[in-house]
Amino acid sequence: MPTVNCGFGDGPYRSGREELVFSGPTLLVQIGYDPDFEDSDAERPNISDDLLPALVDTGATESCIDADFAQALGLLSFGRRDSAEVVGIGGPTPVDHYLAQIYVPELNRTIYGLMAGVRLRAGNQPYYTLIGRTFLQSCTLHYQGRTGAVTLSDD
Repeated sequence: MPTVNCGFGDGPYRSGREELVFSGPTLLVQIGYDPDFEDSDAERPNISDDLLPALVDTGATESCIDADFAQALGLLSFGRRDSAEVVGIGGPTPVDHYLAQIYVPELNRTIYGLMAGVRLRAGNQPYYTLIGRTFLQSCTLHYQGRTGAVTLSDD
């Protein structure tokens, strides 16, 4: 069963537990859109090899993508619809949706479909995407707050 480390060990300036509080569980993903990709493919989508930080967000129902990054990639936008809102700490916010694929290399898994475009980078967040519960429902997440260790496995 593939497993990815999403937590932190002790570093020179912070303990692993302090870094986990500061950063949250983080993994590296690849983001883009391959129109020829099918979920039944054993291969990864033909998208950029760049590894980008993603927050494992148990507070998010769906996975989301940074809106400015999605626009920079030229991802297809489906604009705002009546139900196109996300609800966060600032209350309901209308958002555009983008057709995208998020590939998690260490799990060899792809999240794909319409994703809400949220303002992560504009809000000084280091993440390009949030990995939500619809992806996590088929995984096991071990969160060890006392040490800062977090693992996500595909089982």
